[in-house]
Amino acid sequence: MGCNFWRKGGAFHSSTGPNSKSVKAYQKKVHLCCMKIILHVENSQLTHDTHPRIVWESLAHVHHSHGFGTLLAMCCHFFSMEKGEGASMQG
Repeated sequence: MGCNFWRKGGAFHSSTGPNSKSVKAYQKKVHLCCMKIILHVENSQLTHDTHPRIVWESLAHVHHSHGFGTLLAMCCHFFSMEKGEGASMQG
């Protein structure tokens, strides 16, 4: 991206002005991301924020599993993995 963006008060601003092509393209991508998130999430899970990064982080915070039980289950799954018949040992 050729212009200078910085975060100010929850919105992104550019040194080239709010009506520049790069700012409009960025805003279009932000709105597209928000629409995709909104279409795949139930209304009860939506936040009142409009920036997709913040919405995604809040959903990840709620739905991401963490803790000792998750770690133990992942280790158990890792150590019990088997190579398929046609799989190569070379990565």
